[in-house]
Amino acid sequence: MPETQAPSIESLTGGIGLQDLLQIAGFAPAAPVPTQPALPPGCTRLALSAEQKQINLDNNLRAMPAQAVRTIRKIAAASPRTDIAFFTTQEGAISATISESAGTRQLASLRRPREEAAALTADVDPVASGAVAILGFGLGYHAEALARKYGKMGVLLVFEPDVSLLRAVLEHVDHSEWLSLRNCVVVTDADDQGEITASITGAEGIFMLGTRFLDHPASKQRLGDLAERFSTTLSGALRATRTSIVTTLVQVDKTMRNLLGNIEAYASAPGIAELADVARGKPAIVVSAGPSLRRNIDLLRKPEVRNRFVIIAVQTVLKTLLAKGIKPDFVTALDHDAISRRFYEGLTREEVEGVTLVVEPKASPAIFEAFPGFIRCPGERILDNILAEGADEGAKQLLARPRGELKPGATVAHLAYYLARHLGCDPVVFVGQDLGFTDGQYYAAGAAIHQVWSGELNEFNTLEMLEWQRIVRQRSMLHKMKDHLGRDCYSDEQMTTYLVQFERDFGEDVARGLRVVDATEGGVAKRHASALTLQQAIDRYASPEPIALPKCDRAPENPRRRDALYRRLRQVRADVWRVGEISRATAKCVREIIEHQQDQARVNRLISRIESHAKDVQAIVPGYPLVQHLNQTGILNRFKADRAIELDGDLAPLERQRRQAERDLKNVTWLADASDELGAMFDCAIASIKTGRPLATDRADTRRLDATVASITVSVARENVHAFIPVDPELSSLGIARDLSKSIAGSHNALQMTLARLARSKKLRGVTLLTSKPDRVRALLGNSSGLFGALDVQIAALPDKAGDARRRAIGAARAWSQPCWRGGIANITIFDEAFAPGAMRQAIEQTPSLDGVLLLGADWCFADPENIDRLIERFASATDPQRMVFSPAAPGLGACILERALALEFAAQLRANGALGSIGTILGYFPAAPQVDQIAKPACVTVEPAVRDAQLRFVADRADRVHLLASIARRLGDRWISASAEEVAKIGREVATAVAPNPDAVHIQLSAQRVGGAISQPLDLELLRSRLVPLRLGERGLAVTFDGGEPLLHPRFEQAATMVRELGASAVHVRTELLDENDVARLIAIASDVISIDLHADRAETYKRVRGIDSFNQVRERIVKLLEARKTLDDGLVDQWIVPRITRRDEVYGEIESFYDRWIMAAGAAVIDALDAPIEGQRIEPLPIPAIAAKRLEESVIRIGADGSVVGGGICGMDAAA
Repeated sequence: MPETQAPSIESLTGGIGLQDLLQIAGFAPAAPVPTQPALPPGCTRLALSAEQKQINLDNNLRAMPAQAVRTIRKIAAASPRTDIAFFTTQEGAISATISESAGTRQLASLRRPREEAAALTADVDPVASGAVAILGFGLGYHAEALARKYGKMGVLLVFEPDVSLLRAVLEHVDHSEWLSLRNCVVVTDADDQGEITASITGAEGIFMLGTRFLDHPASKQRLGDLAERFSTTLSGALRATRTSIVTTLVQVDKTMRNLLGNIEAYASAPGIAELADVARGKPAIVVSAGPSLRRNIDLLRKPEVRNRFVIIAVQTVLKTLLAKGIKPDFVTALDHDAISRRFYEGLTREEVEGVTLVVEPKASPAIFEAFPGFIRCPGERILDNILAEGADEGAKQLLARPRGELKPGATVAHLAYYLARHLGCDPVVFVGQDLGFTDGQYYAAGAAIHQVWSGELNEFNTLEMLEWQRIVRQRSMLHKMKDHLGRDCYSDEQMTTYLVQFERDFGEDVARGLRVVDATEGGVAKRHASALTLQQAIDRYASPEPIALPKCDRAPENPRRRDALYRRLRQVRADVWRVGEISRATAKCVREIIEHQQDQARVNRLISRIESHAKDVQAIVPGYPLVQHLNQTGILNRFKADRAIELDGDLAPLERQRRQAERDLKNVTWLADASDELGAMFDCAIASIKTGRPLATDRADTRRLDATVASITVSVARENVHAFIPVDPELSSLGIARDLSKSIAGSHNALQMTLARLARSKKLRGVTLLTSKPDRVRALLGNSSGLFGALDVQIAALPDKAGDARRRAIGAARAWSQPCWRGGIANITIFDEAFAPGAMRQAIEQTPSLDGVLLLGADWCFADPENIDRLIERFASATDPQRMVFSPAAPGLGACILERALALEFAAQLRANGALGSIGTILGYFPAAPQVDQIAKPACVTVEPAVRDAQLRFVADRADRVHLLASIARRLGDRWISASAEEVAKIGREVATAVAPNPDAVHIQLSAQRVGGAISQPLDLELLRSRLVPLRLGERGLAVTFDGGEPLLHPRFEQAATMVRELGASAVHVRTELLDENDVARLIAIASDVISIDLHADRAETYKRVRGIDSFNQVRERIVKLLEARKTLDDGLVDQWIVPRITRRDEVYGEIESFYDRWIMAAGAAVIDALDAPIEGQRIEPLPIPAIAAKRLEESVIRIGADGSVVGGGICGMDAAA
């Protein structure tokens, strides 16, 4: 039979070919098969059996380090690329090509791939960089060359996104020998910062020695923009890692101090072991304090949420939740600093009943002292070793027990997440976890820090400003990211680090089948977390039945535990001393080796002795490991030295020995120093347990507490501090008329009281009174020698009117912020009121051996001597010297110390500094040199909350305040001279609450009309006069603000300004939009002290959108004219304050930064105002002011409307017809 020919595709489909059918079905046409290039001479195609491929793959994957586990899994699950042809080259190595639509691409040289790799990596210097990031794996030969070059002295991180290519290469090329060096990790995702961070875990120190990026030329085109994305992601991960390492190195000593400060609480507090899996499978909500929390906090109040989710809050949001009636089940805490006390200030045991605080033992002891409720501590290895390792059985029974452990948290939110997983919760829902500064806010509305700031708030220093400053003070650490709405949003290096850690944790948990939900509704997106609204998360995941958790039962205290702890700490302390002694003995041997290196027999004997020392010290547990833990900087330096020696292959044997000896000498010296420091910490902890006094945990205070322990000595560097006090018998520091001779405590006037209390300071060396009226001041002092004790009081005569112009400028800047310690215009502070650098200069220069200048006022009659001694101690610290120290107390209760050189710098640069020449500039936000707020730094000597938040001015500069201070003195009786600032502040609050408030300012609405608005009737000036005269502006020292509409629209504006001056207004402020071309001349003519300009925006188009008129450029030009017209004073500052203002709202969200920075630099001051009320449909709302500050602000102002009505300031109300 003839052969039957098979029918063609075309004949079966009517002439339609296979490629046509595939295209009709929606498949892309197949690429033409490229022609393989001719092989170079000596090359043969490689064909391996499936069995051999699997053997190669298994060997390679087994050789990879544990950090590459994700990549190993991906490769094992992938299919190899089938378009790669492998060849054996004449060099004996394997090469390959990839088939692509445009032809073939080589993965390496087809002749000499190893030689090519050697050339590519030749200029990579292991000494210059500890790690190399390689972009593209190719066939791996360049990675091999570097892995062998670096050995154990470096790390490689290879980015290769093509997992199928990796599988094919690892099936054909056996890299297991060099991969087993475990110094090369391959990652495959360009954007997964969590995976990248995990891949460098354990090698962070090596990456911090420098990271070199290396392109693999054969992979460059194939990777495309993925290479750049990977580089960006890795750079972010390295920044985060660096932040973490630096934080660890900086905090290690503080961590150890805190651990020892908490050891007694740790020994008695229950652990978390019994909480394991108590809520298995139940949902949890982790509540953080991000700005977006306000969007969904009210949902947490619902019983169906509180009872059907485990609620875990971070400590920063506890008070906010309690104020809303929300009691979280758990609160997490781990902050190192004592400032964390503020999160618990004022709470009672009843308020936190049922709330468990889970606090890491390395947190500040202030947290343990301040929280009034039930506390649990997760296990802490260092403390467990101190309590139990090598202890006798009796001590172990009292001090050691299983506590359960949590993964260490980078933040309280991480700790909360780990706690939720420890409880067995799933899913975990996050709210308030922005990890970015949503809407330009750092904290959520109602945050505890707002209470701390409450004593600084006024109409020139708003919460909106403080929130924004909190962000941009750390500008060097900021990164712009996209928020959940696609807008630019700042995050900082720290938050980026936290995001990386969260994404790594989320990725690991999701891989285990657990769920993470981001219900933040703000901030940056988080990988591996499902985005839902909180309501959606509640609807989907709420437990069908209420969740029962263990009760917070307090165990009775065992009286034997403290004795056992005391004995145990003494035992470990002795071991720490032995480590130091052995280290010093070893250092002596090493020095002898260096000195007598040519005598190798002697060197060998010394080496034997050193080896014996090493054996002895390593047997001291837990003393030696504890010293090593504290010595982390020394360990890092030892690693660097080891690496440098190892990488220097040209060293002769004797030179290598010398380098090793020099390294060892530094190492054992560091160990001895660490032993001494740790011993001092133990001494303080032992003294604390013996005396029952809490352990002070900042460096200076810790050593002072142990002054009673004979083994500790402290060198004090700068202890010669004198007070320099300007004295004017007739005018206050605000320029208000007052009589300094008025008696306050019995027959004693304010100056006598101030000096009498200063005389109780143990550390102040003397006082210089600076005055242009020395005879009057001597009369004020009277016959008070017994009152002042041994205090050295000198009087320095000043020229008449010295410093008067500066005082007027400060008085105007502080007229609306009198009860605030800082926050005046240009952030002028209470300390600026007491600082006349030009007038003081000669007295400062003539005071012998002066170190520090203590600033306070002549009428600060309740200045606290104990606080002053703490300031001097902090200033005198040799370990952490500060150019300025201060206490953030209510005016009149605190003080400030300037380094002598700093005070003289002020005096030398008075005119050059202009509007910025104040202490407030140092303590405030300055765009050209932003710095972290000093209240969170060692320069700040903290005070009790009652002293900080008093909302009063304890200065005898006005009749009502003299009455207040006299009332306090009567309550105290003879104890007025010794009472603490806290007692004075509390009595002051009681007295102030019982009397009608005295305002600081009058706001006058000359016209309710605005430019372009409806016409309204202006205020009749005779009616205004009738309202002002009873207020006694001059006698009461009241300032005046013209605002409420456009004051310059009033036809008799100039006469109104003249009237308030004649009636004695202490300062005059005009708030205007500056919309008329004649406004500048009119404002210059009245010579007001302050001019605020509502500029609304920083761009013309935004201004027009907000204001409805196109006048932006003209208004800005007029502001410049005002700035040009004002004068810089000879003794510093300016004769008129110009204050541009912008209101925070959605339209100007992206312009706040440029506006604020521009005008602070140009004018010295700028204000970010709150909206008067929320605007429907806008995200940004006015921040709620803490109640205590809101009350003060309301009572401090009298408002006169355009209709003549009078309200506020303690006045019950006066209508227009009255």
